[in-house]
Amino acid sequence: MVELSIIIATKDRPERLKKCLDKVSVQTKKPHEIVIIDGSSKPFAGIKTLSKKMKIVYKNKKSSMVEARNIGIGHAAGNIILFLDDDSFIEKHYIENILKFYDTHPEAGGAEGNIVNEKGSKILARLLNFPRFPRRNDVMCLRSLHGCNMSFRKEVFKDFMFDENLIGYYNDDDEFCGRVSKKYKLFFVPSARLIHYQTQYGGARIDHYTNYNTLVFNQFYTLWKLPDKNVFDVLGYMFSQAVMIMRAFIFVREGRHMAIKGILRGYRRVVSAIIDGNVQDRIRSL
Repeated sequence: MVELSIIIATKDRPERLKKCLDKVSVQTKKPHEIVIIDGSSKPFAGIKTLSKKMKIVYKNKKSSMVEARNIGIGHAAGNIILFLDDDSFIEKHYIENILKFYDTHPEAGGAEGNIVNEKGSKILARLLNFPRFPRRNDVMCLRSLHGCNMSFRKEVFKDFMFDENLIGYYNDDDEFCGRVSKKYKLFFVPSARLIHYQTQYGGARIDHYTNYNTLVFNQFYTLWKLPDKNVFDVLGYMFSQAVMIMRAFIFVREGRHMAIKGILRGYRRVVSAIIDGNVQDRIRSL
């Protein structure tokens, strides 16, 4: 029997967490359990009420995003594990459609749903399918999944875990999927729909300087660590750098100078890491 466990890493956003859980509670196919790793200073007050509707494993533990995900994996019993951000609000058929997909696609090691409020989020994925360009509503094989709603078969975690060296809010999903996709196929499932709300900085709740500094180095670290790199890996990295720089110059208005300073600081860290050959340590030298 296929059962799905949900893992949610959260911190200091009880209103968002409650709305996320409310959306899970009305699913046409209920999850086997929800594992919540809460890094908040105060425990989530609504957990007892929600536990009456669903099986919830709740841990109030200070941890980074990647640490919380690894902790959650250790507590999850389902043979499909779905990671949701606390600001990801899934439509009521999401779990049903994801499980149907896994049932009809035994080759799938992982899958993500359709983030309906991010219209351009699959452009690069479609380009990398050249010479065939899938439409937005086509199932397609991906190189990486979005951390806000990525799922995997449990056996994936016998081979791979999240890299706890990564700090900040960026690229833990890309770094993990980069390794996983070398062994397992990852898919986009358009019928599993959700809305993902983000802050003005994206997923991170940090200032522009730290945000872009972290993003630059984490993307480099992801490419550096990737086994069996090929031309598509390098092209994907170059594309992500171009998008990041354009975003800083075009879309960041208040604090643009701090975003640019963060980018420059990130590249200085990259150059230093290459020169001294100490990439592992440089990741924490903000």
